[in-house]
Amino acid sequence: VKRALCVGCNYPSRPLGLSGAVNDAFLLADCLKQACDFEPDDVRILHDVQPGRRQVRAAKVEEADRLPTRSNILKQLSWLVRGARPGDVLLFSFSGLGLLVDDVDGYVGEGYDEAIMPSDAENTVQGGASSVILTS
Repeated sequence: VKRALCVGCNYPSRPLGLSGAVNDAFLLADCLKQACDFEPDDVRILHDVQPGRRQVRAAKVEEADRLPTRSNILKQLSWLVRGARPGDVLLFSFSGLGLLVDDVDGYVGEGYDEAIMPSDAENTVQGGASSVILTS
């Protein structure tokens, strides 16, 4: 089994959004299907704008599950690993902003955890680990 989850966050509602992250996700997904023999149904893409655009797309209700929100990313990660066995190929790709957050499980001043920032993450430093996805 080969499965992939490609996530692209351009953050169109933020003043300093990105312009190529969604394109990265779509290009990688196409490469996996065309050159690496991934089945189309086994490659999923979450994105916050249409490829090639930076502005907000008109999100239809039926497309809400394709937005790169924290909840959708975690749901799709569960799909990615569900039933995985030795020898399977599982790929997770995130194109977007990464950040460091205080190590919430450690002692004060002990260090930071790496995290990825979904499209619906808090826009403040105080959003903390509850609105991002820790990578460790």
